[in-house]
Amino acid sequence: MSVFKRIRALLRDREGSTTVEFALWLPIFFMIFGVATDAALLMHRQTQLIDMARTASRQVSLGMATQAQAEAFVMSHFAPDSAGAATVSIADGYVNASITMPFSEVVIFSFFLTGDSSLNASITMVNEASASASS
Repeated sequence: MSVFKRIRALLRDREGSTTVEFALWLPIFFMIFGVATDAALLMHRQTQLIDMARTASRQVSLGMATQAQAEAFVMSHFAPDSAGAATVSIADGYVNASITMPFSEVVIFSFFLTGDSSLNASITMVNEASASASS
């Protein structure tokens, strides 16, 4: 059999073409799965941060905790080596709780896409402890 006939026979042979297509598409599917998982983790963590900020702000606004205690409450929910930050402030009759956490502490697969971005949650409530004391 000549070389040209062998090449033509190989070009007509379709065995293994599905395997090649699978091997080409598999990394793309894994990347989509990874990005979707990270997006879900980010949304879940954002919800947790909002809940922690609301709880800390409410504790201070009702006079159940000081600013330092509320910040310690929030920080107790972070990992010990976390770069997250929490601040609780009182100004003009309002209590403001702000929490920040870098994306890198939340995402698993797409850490190379997030860069230096961070999640932020901020809640402001009326300081009921000072409002009731002044009445």
